Amino acid sequence: PFSNKVPTKFTANVNLENNQVKYSDMPPATVKSGSLIITEMGIEQANITGEWLGGPASIKSDPTIKRALTFNGKADFGKFGQLALTKNDPTSLEIKKKLSGLMTYQGKLFKQEQKSTVEIEFDLKNASIDLPRPLNKPLGIPMPGKATITSNSANKSEFGFDRFQSKGISKNGKIEKHGVSLGNLTASLPTSGTGIVFDVDTLQGDEWAKILGADSNKPNSNKSAKTAEGPIQMTGISTIKGKAKHLIIADRDISDFSVVATHEGDFWVAKVDSPFVAGQFKWQSANLSLPSGELTAKLSKLIIPDEETNDALTKGLQSTSTRIPKLDISSDQFVIGKRNFGSLSIQATGEIDTWHLDSLKIKNPNGDLSAIGIWKMPKAGDPGHTDLKVDINATHLGQLMDSLGNAKAIDDGQGKLEGNISWQGAPYAFDKKTLSGDISFVATKGKLLKVDPGAAKLLGLLSFQSLFRLATFNVEGGIGDAVTEGTYFDKISATANLRRGVARTEDFELISSLAKINMRGRANLNNETQDLRVTIYPKISLASTSLAAFYFVNPIVGLSTLVGQF
Repeated sequence: PFSNKVPTKFTANVNLENNQVKYSDMPPATVKSGSLIITEMGIEQANITGEWLGGPASIKSDPTIKRALTFNGKADFGKFGQLALTKNDPTSLEIKKKLSGLMTYQGKLFKQEQKSTVEIEFDLKNASIDLPRPLNKPLGIPMPGKATITSNSANKSEFGFDRFQSKGISKNGKIEKHGVSLGNLTASLPTSGTGIVFDVDTLQGDEWAKILGADSNKPNSNKSAKTAEGPIQMTGISTIKGKAKHLIIADRDISDFSVVATHEGDFWVAKVDSPFVAGQFKWQSANLSLPSGELTAKLSKLIIPDEETNDALTKGLQSTSTRIPKLDISSDQFVIGKRNFGSLSIQATGEIDTWHLDSLKIKNPNGDLSAIGIWKMPKAGDPGHTDLKVDINATHLGQLMDSLGNAKAIDDGQGKLEGNISWQGAPYAFDKKTLSGDISFVATKGKLLKVDPGAAKLLGLLSFQSLFRLATFNVEGGIGDAVTEGTYFDKISATANLRRGVARTEDFELISSLAKINMRGRANLNNETQDLRVTIYPKISLASTSLAAFYFVNPIVGLSTLVGQF
């Protein structure tokens, strides 16, 4: 009777043939044939064969452990991914596409002290993983792994391959804590959320950004903090800590990269260290007031090797949204190639198809640069457009030009350049062929230097060396002293108009103790040709070597030279 306190005992012998087994949201399994012996204590004996996840599967009693089961089989690895990953999460959907081939598995299920445990061993030799490094795996290479799942009031799971480990605790179908490790580390549980640690040779940051940012282009997207529907709902990433010998980002290989990052609410805070960039980053996810998010960075250094810099930046931006986040970036050291610009500060805001440079400031021991402007981003058939207002103040003009990698045509001196310039394309992809605008320049109290003619450009616009060669040409009358190497000047000034890479000036003027020089004409920056008209007004001194020689050797020639020069 049901009211009897003595437990009822029973034995059921069940024979199965062509059955389907369905549990929760898991894919159904087919039982081709088999038998079960079930008592009030559980399954005493089992011998079942069938199919599950696209491959053969079998379940048998474990002869070494009472009421324990062993199982083995082969599964379609892509279908296994659909089981293990959440259903509708965009990142999971991208990862599922990268899994293919067959996975072999074997394991056991047993119960001890009110606790059920599943132990599984995998081998992915006949499967492939088309994910970025370090999680890529070609077909045919062995990749053994194992998992342990313990079920009680707080379910625990451990899962791992030779390059990937996972450890977690779930309650009521939701993961509360989840630790993931990549490479040469052991997974550990964080205090909350999902914690990722890694120590790998190569981390393909560009490719992972595409996968992890599958829905990042949507305003108000914050998938890290959301859960997604599935067998087990995932929890957001809370911490990332790791290092990589090679980080591939913006198509560039950054060596010896390390990061420590934490996530809370809408904010990521990270400390990054590498030979090229080091400092603190803060990222705020997109919301209604910040449709593209905001990136704040305080760096000790930002070094950009100049090999293919423009192409790398272009590819990096083309792989992201047309929206660029709001920026507030500063760096104590800003270097491009061999050019040390000094300290950098940038504030910028982004809109759809337009980027506003609110403030750009570079402070160098030899001078300062400031700029504001806009970038109309590329559209179909339109390469975009950059407009800038630039202001440069040099306290040591020659040293500033030298530190920026230009030929040092001037020593000492102070200078100022200001103007409005524009070109077709992005701010970082300067295009001389479409360069247009108006600029003015003035320099005072410096010294002219003799340099290689092919290297020296007057502020990248006009040629000092051409002027030098012209002014020192020893024509009859001896004007060679007008401008010589080491000549001190009081002032150099000019305004210039630029149209599609051709600069025109009507008022270039150089004033020194030896002469005043005026120049007008044009310089073509694209084919490096010049068409200039130069007028030289020497300041005569009877101590001038050439004048004295002409005067005393031939008084008539000397006198006529003197009159002509005046």
